[in-house]
Amino acid sequence: MKPGDTVTIYEDPMTQRVPEGEAKLIKKISTSMGGERWIVRFDDGDYERFIFLQEAGQ
Repeated sequence: MKPGDTVTIYEDPMTQRVPEGEAKLIKKISTSMGGERWIVRFDDGDYERFIFLQEAGQ
């Protein structure tokens, strides 16, 4: 993933049943075993938030 990519954020990432909305990746904070920590901005532009993206299959 790279800055500018769009991801779907879910209330419960495990089930992916209730999406909160689309967010744009702003800045990668760190990389660790199994995933990456990013600052994202939701498409409505109201606020930014930290998220953790797991690698596929984790």
